[in-house]
Amino acid sequence: MNAPDVQSQKPEIPIALSKVGLVNVVKEVVFNGSSRPYNVVASINVYTDLPSYQRGMHMSRGGEAITDIVESASTMPIHTFESLCAEIARRTLELIESSSFVEVSLKGTMVMKSRSKINGRVVSEPIKVYAKARIERMSQRVVHTVGAGVSGMTVCPCAKEMVEHYSAELLKSESKGLNLDESVVKKILELVPVASHVQRGFGKILVTAVQPGIVDIYD
Repeated sequence: MNAPDVQSQKPEIPIALSKVGLVNVVKEVVFNGSSRPYNVVASINVYTDLPSYQRGMHMSRGGEAITDIVESASTMPIHTFESLCAEIARRTLELIESSSFVEVSLKGTMVMKSRSKINGRVVSEPIKVYAKARIERMSQRVVHTVGAGVSGMTVCPCAKEMVEHYSAELLKSESKGLNLDESVVKKILELVPVASHVQRGFGKILVTAVQPGIVDIYD
């Protein structure tokens, strides 16, 4: 029995969709990086467009592309996360002929080991990894994006400035006869630790370029 190709049928109402996709495909990604091996559990998204003359999109082919590339990444000349995304995008573009573009994004967590500056011990830190690649069918131009995000502790600048201001006013009012002018008060506050509170922060940086490998995640 020949099953109908529903996705390729003409829709009753021809409306083009600029972005359709397959999201949150979780895979273990393993390949040899530029400087060290990579091993990341990542969530991968694949997006493309749907033309007005087509009823649906064969998004299972995007899943097929993810599986094909990820499963063979360790044996392919892939050294960066953005290159991995680009290979999945190229494969998807081959499988979905009606697409004018394919965009693949990846987000995962990588454990990075480093030596503590405080006690010299080797510690493990989770690093968020981000990568994306977009390929256009007509030009075959690929734009790559890669980045990382880390959590850390910061000192609240607002509380610090408020304590500094209060301390300066207190020094001026309670030090009569000591001749503490503005410059002396400022110098005291520079030398004496000022109270504040800590807060958890998250920093994220992304780099976009035509060529992959512009930065190494480990850097």
